[in-house]
Amino acid sequence: MSERRRFQRKFHSTDVTLEVGAQVVSATSEDLSLGGMKVLLAEALEGVAVGTKLRVKFELPEVDFPVDVEAEVRWADRIDDRRFGVQFTEGLRAAHVWSLDRLG
Repeated sequence: MSERRRFQRKFHSTDVTLEVGAQVVSATSEDLSLGGMKVLLAEALEGVAVGTKLRVKFELPEVDFPVDVEAEVRWADRIDDRRFGVQFTEGLRAAHVWSLDRLG
């Protein structure tokens, strides 16, 4: 079976803010790559399904400004509705790419 991931995942936990329409919710990243992240919401959120567009904001080490990108929900956990994966629909800035590359 071949690996479908285009970018290497980094198991990095950080606080994440998600903007879904007019709602702003807190989450934590469970893993992160140049292409997206797996998040765990602080509490379940209605209306988040595959295809949902949202804005993702979080910080990375050694960078003075936060990541702030558009994303789309690509999968949702069937057992825990607080956990889902998002794909960034715009690229990260060079400083964020550099920081992510340095994560262990």
